[in-house]
Amino acid sequence: MGGGANIDKESISLEISRYLAEKSNYVLSVIWHEIIHLAFEKEYFFQILKTQFPNDRESLNLIKETTARALFPRGILAKKFLQINDDKRVLLHPKISSLHTKQIINLIESYIQKKEGFRR
Repeated sequence: MGGGANIDKESISLEISRYLAEKSNYVLSVIWHEIIHLAFEKEYFFQILKTQFPNDRESLNLIKETTARALFPRGILAKKFLQINDDKRVLLHPKISSLHTKQIINLIESYIQKKEGFRR
């Protein structure tokens, strides 16, 4: 089960094979993850990151993917709105330790609680 936001500026894709109907909230969570990439990240967040990491594509991609994953499919908003099980052992990204995963989740959760956006 996965998805992508790399078809064009208006489309996402989902890859689903024999997925249980009881897991439909997780499918919705992946859809939201891809919408973040499509709508928010490419127009706004990516531009901020490019100014901070102009010659470091690997760090740029790691940060944008980790940030999106902290919200959906198993992140803070997935738990809050779709009742996705918050398994603390799940890493946001294979290159990010469980300690740093927890720190990132806590940071983003504080932004959400304060209703702050990600700013320059």
